[in-house]
Amino acid sequence: MVMMRGGIIHPETIGKAGYSRTGEWVRRSANGLRGISRRRYEEDVIRPISLHRPGDRAMPPLARWILLTIAAGTMLAVLGPFGSYRNGGVARLVGYWTSAMLLGLLLYGPIYRLVSKWTLPRSRTWWFALIGATLVASIPEAAATRAAAFALWPELVGADISLPLWFAQTATIGLIAMLAVGLSRLPPAPAPQDRAATFPVAPGVAPLGGDVLALQMEDHYVRVHRPAGSELLLMPLGRAIAAMPVAGLRTHRSWWVASHAVEAVDGNARAMRVRLSNGVIAPVARSAVIHLKAAGWLAEASDDAVLRPPAR
Repeated sequence: MVMMRGGIIHPETIGKAGYSRTGEWVRRSANGLRGISRRRYEEDVIRPISLHRPGDRAMPPLARWILLTIAAGTMLAVLGPFGSYRNGGVARLVGYWTSAMLLGLLLYGPIYRLVSKWTLPRSRTWWFALIGATLVASIPEAAATRAAAFALWPELVGADISLPLWFAQTATIGLIAMLAVGLSRLPPAPAPQDRAATFPVAPGVAPLGGDVLALQMEDHYVRVHRPAGSELLLMPLGRAIAAMPVAGLRTHRSWWVASHAVEAVDGNARAMRVRLSNGVIAPVARSAVIHLKAAGWLAEASDDAVLRPPAR
């Protein structure tokens, strides 16, 4: 008798038409799988070839940004912008550009978060504030990188590279990086034909459950802002407001804000904003200012004062 993995093969079967050792092994392996449970099959067969396992953890955002920054610095070292490719030493170029980009992450990162917190993201004010803050952060970036470059390449001291010119070069890279990040974080617009299958349809005028902070109109949908995120519902904004069990005000044609969610009311009557407890900024229309005052959301102060939130 001939021993084979998975069982015993009789000698008389070898050489017959239709017989092959590979086919016999496949048949016996398949028969063996019938006896194992579905759970064991997934653990022994499916999971080992899966690229994503349920227990795997995603890379922390900070680590991801650091890796992207180092990659961008390496790319700039290879490209050699503003004539830096003429500076000697590949290792010095890579070290200089990666260090400059990491310093930029340290300076521009908090600026981006502050601008996004105090202004309505992707609004005109947000873009202008982001550009202005980037120019301000480019001052220490330019001073530090200029000193580092002169230390690495002493021959640059005699070159005609003024501090304003160095600042302009630094600000150019900073603006490109910040605008790229801002554009990359724009929410993608879902395809119209897929929306009905993606988002739930709100039933009737039943009260919306959970801690709702604000309602925002997006085309034929309403974005429900909550402390931990947001969701889209297929319903008109007026119907969603009618389903709210808590008090609030319609601050804008496309916004309704719950009273308990207001952290502060900033700005003046011409450019007023409501800052919510989850960091979201809601706009205030000029026609809605009188309603905010009537509801006690605004202090009796001048138009340019920082206004207080309503009592909770």
